Formats: sequence, structure tokens, C-alpha cells
Amino acid sequence: MASTRVFDFVGAFGCGPQTIGRATIWRNGPETDLGPIHTRSFGLGAVPVWFVRWPELEVAIADAELTIGELSSLPSLLVGSATFYSETLNPTPGAQNPRIVVLGDGSLDDGRAFQMRWSARGST
Repeated sequence: MASTRVFDFVGAFGCGPQTIGRATIWRNGPETDLGPIHTRSFGLGAVPVWFVRWPELEVAIADAELTIGELSSLPSLLVGSATFYSETLNPTPGAQNPRIVVLGDGSLDDGRAFQMRWSARGST
């Protein structure tokens, strides 16, 4: 059975100005592993954030793809900027204890402030 890469680091992080920094730990390396066993990301200033309602996102990702065009056309889209951003990712299948933790604070384009605190554990 052929395996599918979980992460496309060049495609995801190799374009445009970077607003987050990251450190990754791989068991054998990106050429061998499906994904890293640990990734820690942190904001480098103003980190763009987009919020949408889950039912709209659920429909948009039903085909297993999500484009910027699809995301930007969702009616509930709120755009903002995080002045603090932190993400810890121990993804499946690489990590023994899969989890993700995302933290952020900032403001929306309409001037309202936001705080985000999200975490999940276990296999997906």
C-alpha cells in the first residue's frame, strides 16, 4: 500500500514572507517520514488569522481540499491579526502521544479583540 505524505513543508511554508517561525523534530527525516513527531511554531509579529463557522468549513473540506479562494468566500469569514501566536503539534502517525495546542491573541479587522485557546488529543 502506498503512503501519502501528511505534510508538504515546501508548499506550505516555502512561499511568501513568513509570519511564524518553527522548529521540527523528525524520527528519520523529511525524506523518509510521513511527518514530524513534534513541531513548535511561534509568531514573528503580526500573524494573519481567519475564523469561519464550522458548518461552512465542514462543507468546504468535504472534498479533502481547501483553497484560499474557497476559504475567503465563506460568509462567516472574520479576518484578523494575532500579536501573540503559539502552536504545538505532535501529529499522527508520527507521535506516540498525538496532540495539538494553539494559542493566540490579537484583533480582528473590524477592531474587536480576540483570544483563541484550542487543544485536542488522541488520534484523528
